Amino acid sequence: SELLFWQDAMNKSGKARCYHNYATVLYEMGDEKNAIEHFNKAIAKDDFYAEPHINLALIYQNKGDNQTAMAHYKRALEIGEGHPELFNNLGVLHFNLGAFDKAEHCWRSALQLRPYYSKVLCNLGKLYQRQKRLDRAQSCFFRAMQGDIPDIEMQYFYGVVSHDMGQCDKAIQALAPISLGYQNT
Repeated sequence: SELLFWQDAMNKSGKARCYHNYATVLYEMGDEKNAIEHFNKAIAKDDFYAEPHINLALIYQNKGDNQTAMAHYKRALEIGEGHPELFNNLGVLHFNLGAFDKAEHCWRSALQLRPYYSKVLCNLGKLYQRQKRLDRAQSCFFRAMQGDIPDIEMQYFYGVVSHDMGQCDKAIQALAPISLGYQNT
């Protein structure tokens, strides 16, 4: 199994990357406590390795411990590696805390690293939609649908914003396939 592979690699090499990958598998299996322990061991092995900080930040963010999450994001930023996921997750944290300018800055930073990052484009669209900047929101949702991993949520938001802008043809084009999909289930 993947868990046994990374456990063996961790035990044999003792490298931070192996601890990180082992922790990632633990987390994916639902063992958050041991995952946190091994992410911290990865950091102890190499504090200039950003991924364990990013993963710990996300875990603490999901638990509502924004202070600890922010500390790990800050350390990952200090390390200076360019991770679009870091900027996306930090943007979500800022958005949830109502720091919209900081959220926008983070998401724009993520897009500089990965211009077609659908999730970031969708998040940025939601920010603009909330701010009633509908033309920008519509553009972001449209780009998100063309991005790396489009999904139905992006199409839905594109349709809603198009409707709010009085562009019924675009709204129908976006929303009709969604409603048809639900009628067939």
